[in-house]
Amino acid sequence: MNSADNTVSESSMAQSRALYVFAVACFPILLAGVLTLLVFLTGTVERDDGIGHKSDYVQIQFPRPGKMVGDNFTLKGVVDAVPPGEVVYIVEKADRRYWPKKRLGTSPTEFVNKHYTRPGQGYKYDIEVISVNAEGDARLGQWFDSGKKTGKYPGIEHIVGAQVLAKVRVVHE
Repeated sequence: MNSADNTVSESSMAQSRALYVFAVACFPILLAGVLTLLVFLTGTVERDDGIGHKSDYVQIQFPRPGKMVGDNFTLKGVVDAVPPGEVVYIVEKADRRYWPKKRLGTSPTEFVNKHYTRPGQGYKYDIEVISVNAEGDARLGQWFDSGKKTGKYPGIEHIVGAQVLAKVRVVHE
């Protein structure tokens, strides 16, 4: 074997090693992409930031996850069941604060609720249907009463005993 053959052989081995290292480095990225694609294609997670618009308790029928909405739109849905001892409310959530919109009560029902917003184009926020225990219900009742008296409805940082039953993220047109 002469030195030219050794150079070609070493060069070929170096290319093979480089290709192997590149393949090993790309494998996690490729695997993550395939798994993400499988998750979305199987419907395990919904697209458009709408994770959880339906559950065993509640189904939000409109707006659909990621739906563009104007300044005025109508929320529609169905409460199929209520956790025992709980009360159901519709709330808007933005910037880690809640604005209760309507008390739906303690039994299954259909709901329709008008929403009025002017946050600006592209603004995203969540509409949640939550259940609260008796203490949470009392505090939300006080919040509504105070707002009627003062005309001010400040956002709430934490709702006592709240459990999210369904939510949908909407995007302002």
